[in-house]
Amino acid sequence: MLADRPEFRWQPLPHAQWYRVSIYDDAYQPVLESAKLTDPQWRPEKPLARGRMYSWQVTAHIGGREVRAPQPPEPEAQFQIVPAHDADRIERLRAQYPEAHVLQGIALAQAGALDEASAELRKAIASGDQPDRARALLSSLP
Repeated sequence: MLADRPEFRWQPLPHAQWYRVSIYDDAYQPVLESAKLTDPQWRPEKPLARGRMYSWQVTAHIGGREVRAPQPPEPEAQFQIVPAHDADRIERLRAQYPEAHVLQGIALAQAGALDEASAELRKAIASGDQPDRARALLSSLP
């Protein structure tokens, strides 16, 4: 993820009174935890360390019981914050070429920010910025 304070979103559960998001480092130590949330989204108040791997989990409170996601056998919800040198390069690129969505999409993909790369490539297609190339690149992303 490019942002060091990414926004977390999840599907709301019926009858959930509130949610709590927990973020863990690569050693499974707690890093951040949200307050009680009523909306199915949250952005941490503090930035996460760049270049580090994290996992996150959301807990829904429904009628006095807790429901966590993901749960085994589901895979962990892991993510990495883009290292500072890559984030700086992408921000400079965005400032210098704000409408070059294909170029930004490539830089984001190279940095591992695949969701953001997909979004930029979709913008390229919608704006007519090398749409054939953007479609090919988009289809090549995992």
